[in-house]
Amino acid sequence: MRVLLAFDDYAMGNYPFASNYISGTSPLPPFPARAACDLLAEAEGGSDNQVLEATGAAVNMLYNASGTAECFNLPPKSDEGGDGEIYGSQV
Repeated sequence: MRVLLAFDDYAMGNYPFASNYISGTSPLPPFPARAACDLLAEAEGGSDNQVLEATGAAVNMLYNASGTAECFNLPPKSDEGGDGEIYGSQV
C-alpha cells in the first residue's frame, strides 16, 4: 500500500520544479513521478532483488525526502483507510 500511495502522491505533485508541496519538509525533484520511474527503469530486466531495491529507492524519494531517515515506523494498516482502500474515508 505504501508503494501505491507514494506513486499517487508523485502524480499529484508532478510539477516541473522542485517542490515540498507533497513531501512536507524537503523538496522532491522536478517531475517526481518521472524521477521515480527512472529509478525503476534502471532495474528493468534485473533480478527480483534489483527490482525491489529500485522500488525502495523510488518510494524512499518521498518517505525520506530529507535523506536522514535510517528506518521507517509505518502505522498499522487500520490507519490507511481501514479496509485497505486508498481513499476509504471519502466513500
